[in-house]
Amino acid sequence: MPGADETGNLFPYHADCEQRFTAARDLDAVRGLNPALQSFGTWLAAHRDRLRSAWA
Repeated sequence: MPGADETGNLFPYHADCEQRFTAARDLDAVRGLNPALQSFGTWLAAHRDRLRSAWA
């Protein structure tokens, strides 16, 4: 799939740089657009099984 490598590379970036990534954004404004906003860690925990099965 075109762009899959680049998209996949975002996962470690978001995991390793969450504070820097979120500090550059107005999270109150983002939550206004998406009240269900989750941290990357919360999202990852919720989708762990699906991600593991995708790599199996």
